[in-house]
Amino acid sequence: QLLIGQTLMFSALNRAASPLEERLRALIGTYISQLSYCEFCIDMNAQMVIERGGNLDLIAQLPTWRSASNFSEREKLALEFAECINSNTLLADARSIIILREFGDAGYVELAAYCTFQTMSARFNHALQIPAQGLCRVPNSATATRSASLVQPKK
Repeated sequence: QLLIGQTLMFSALNRAASPLEERLRALIGTYISQLSYCEFCIDMNAQMVIERGGNLDLIAQLPTWRSASNFSEREKLALEFAECINSNTLLADARSIIILREFGDAGYVELAAYCTFQTMSARFNHALQIPAQGLCRVPNSATATRSASLVQPKK
């Protein structure tokens, strides 16, 4: 029953009419998965980044997104927001206003919903020790760091 609700929420947040672009949602999901170190979620979300026009270099640079030049300002704002949600900290009012201006009311609410859902999902799957499914090659959990990078997608 819980998985049905989780699947319905995932579908609602990943609908075509979302104010958040597909690639942006996949980047957020991958970054939150890296922060939560959920191998299954890293695997699934990284594959979505690739399917939605991203690449392995982009995925590998997620842990250093602040200094990486291949993320747009919109993506950086979303990743900043995702990081705060995942760490359960609040953005400064000035940063919240900038993000709200960029995404609009509906986009801001959707961004909050997407980040909290991804955080819950990554922590849930990590707690259940659900392994990567081979969509993208992920590092061995015994040797990987929390900011894991992916080696290559499955062909």
